[in-house]
Amino acid sequence: MKLKMTDDFIEQTILSPCDTEVRLEAWITDAKYLITPNYSGEWVFDFEPSTSNDLERIHEMGNRCVFDVEWKAGPLSNKEPYKQFERNNGFLYSNQLFPPKLNIKADEPLYWEGQQVSLCCHFRDLRNGAIVINTMFIDSYDDPIVVPVQENIELPPNYDANDDW
Repeated sequence: MKLKMTDDFIEQTILSPCDTEVRLEAWITDAKYLITPNYSGEWVFDFEPSTSNDLERIHEMGNRCVFDVEWKAGPLSNKEPYKQFERNNGFLYSNQLFPPKLNIKADEPLYWEGQQVSLCCHFRDLRNGAIVINTMFIDSYDDPIVVPVQENIELPPNYDANDDW
């Protein structure tokens, strides 16, 4: 039986989410496409791990994933694995074809920027060999700021609205 190197031979992903899962604390630095997908239909956000230990665990798992893909790919594979989850400025990013689950229903992406969050991520290999980070869920520690509206507030008789002090 001959194996043709055409569209019939489509390489599948090798990494499984349960083997490459990482949980970490992080700061979200760019959430422009966290709520809605970008022009390519991907949900993308940048983050920075809160501790150097979390950053080291991400990079160690990334290196292990590169090794695993090289080792498990097989002799007919065209995959040349490489890490594709760090920007030139050093921030890590997650890009995926499904939205991550959020524990807070904040529809504004600006709410998420600068938030300290807990991430549950896993690594995935693409058909071209790129190793990317996918985020399953994001837990924010802060609740959205809700300012209660009070009616019939009595002001003191000497209150001046134009006074700065």
